[in-house]
Amino acid sequence: MQSKGKARQTASESAWVGFLSEQPCVVCGAHGVEIHEFEQGQWFTAVPCCPECHRGHHGWHGDRLRWKLARIDKDEAINRAVGRVFSEVRA
Repeated sequence: MQSKGKARQTASESAWVGFLSEQPCVVCGAHGVEIHEFEQGQWFTAVPCCPECHRGHHGWHGDRLRWKLARIDKDEAINRAVGRVFSEVRA
């Protein structure tokens, strides 16, 4: 669903989001992820999160306890997501 006032994804943004959607959660490693944008519309800094790590009580949109216990902040999450591209390219 398109958010009101939010620009549509470009082809390259859509490809990136497609790649992310196939990856495990950057926090706990679970599959079946949602894509979290830290800043609305900035898809290249988005990361894959399972529903609990994303929207759950202890997820990003909650008290972030899952993130704190895993010692993951925004920068580390982006680093992990981007690092997966290079892991797959080199494989």
